[in-house]
Amino acid sequence: MDQQGAPLATPCGDQSSARLASLQGADLLLEVDAATTELPAGAAVMAQLLRLPVL
Repeated sequence: MDQQGAPLATPCGDQSSARLASLQGADLLLEVDAATTELPAGAAVMAQLLRLPVL
């Protein structure tokens, strides 16, 4: 979470389409247009939750 309580995303390994091992530790998937090559820090994107956080 950032200072305002918004969730933060951090890449977990190689993000190429054939790298399924990167999904092993993922909590969510981000929806990013295929033409996007870079996202600036703080960019808002849609996300698909894979598991609920443990509090």
